[in-house]
Amino acid sequence: MKTLQRLLACSFLYMPLCINAKACDITIQSRWENLETPRETKLFGSQWILAAVITFKRTPEIKEPIFINKLQFAWNGPKLFNLSASLYKKEPNQPFLPVEESLICDGKWNNSTQELYYSFNEEERLDPVTRFYIVLTIPDTIALQLQQGNFSLIPSCLPEELHDDTTDTTDAMMLGLSFKVRPTVSSSVHARIA
Repeated sequence: MKTLQRLLACSFLYMPLCINAKACDITIQSRWENLETPRETKLFGSQWILAAVITFKRTPEIKEPIFINKLQFAWNGPKLFNLSASLYKKEPNQPFLPVEESLICDGKWNNSTQELYYSFNEEERLDPVTRFYIVLTIPDTIALQLQQGNFSLIPSCLPEELHDDTTDTTDAMMLGLSFKVRPTVSSSVHARIA
């Protein structure tokens, strides 16, 4: 199990994306945390992993409300036939718990486009600080494939208020916020949307 944990620890890369005259900070922090006991992992043949935390931090200049209703990641690596993932929202001043009350939605894996979609059950308001948690179910059968690629946040999934006329939202790599599954220690990256 420790070998798999080292094998799949996530690291995140970033580049800034300029949009509008407003500013929003996005931070993606790698968090390799097994949410199951060793007994459950052995019983189910997979690990339930808190893989990353995405933090949206609005700057004080942004006064109008901004809502988000989806997140989307493109897979760049060997073909994956299935991926099970869930997205949770952390409530302020509360510890993160992967319970039904904090579940935003389950991810949908598109085998043909190799993309992971999170279509929110309801729109979520971006508060001054909003944190989303990516939880993956990683069976032993895809562990090696995952270390050979990365997931990139697709800019078109971000709220329209964060785009301007010069933003090409079709380029999945433009935002540069991606996580690469490889044997490293956990890390954190930060991008400023200005």
